[in-house]
Amino acid sequence: MPFAREKPPQLAPGETPPDIVEVEGVGPLDLRTLQSRIIGDQDSTDVGVWGDAGEGLRYDAALRLRPSRVFQELVTLVDGQFAFILPFDAGKNGELKFDGWFPDLNVIVDAKHIYEFIFDRRTGEPVTEGFGRRVWREDWPKTAQAQLAALAQAGMNAELVWVMLNEQYAELARAGFRLANVVGVTVETITQWLERTGR
Repeated sequence: MPFAREKPPQLAPGETPPDIVEVEGVGPLDLRTLQSRIIGDQDSTDVGVWGDAGEGLRYDAALRLRPSRVFQELVTLVDGQFAFILPFDAGKNGELKFDGWFPDLNVIVDAKHIYEFIFDRRTGEPVTEGFGRRVWREDWPKTAQAQLAALAQAGMNAELVWVMLNEQYAELARAGFRLANVVGVTVETITQWLERTGR
């Protein structure tokens, strides 16, 4: 069955955000260990730069923790306000943003957290119609194709890795890629990714 969501933690008015947060479905993350980035830093590339992710704050307007943000931060070990950006003619503003870049591994990473809506609650099987189906059958493959095209345009021979919360999501991403003939994306679970990066 798909992962069952918990209600995100909410700060009381005036409460200071904690240094350690629980990443839903994974475990604790010490926010003090996250790396900052210098806007415009090329970080061992000739073409990419670190820039503003434009994805908002760690806590929303109601002071609730955004689970997908801290999942991304666990994957990348970089504060989620930063993204690694490649020039991409077909992208919005002529660029494409990635969650993370690991020059020592030669890996560009995209973190995907909780997608319980793409599974039927009764059967646990992937949905075959509506928005949920579109996500894994159309949106994910289109996103991956754009990412691969941006890497090719930039002349980067980096591995593109999608990190999913669990094996069920990873298998569905792989199935969506197969059906859309998307080749060149490594799909791993968070457990596999943490092992790969020695954590």
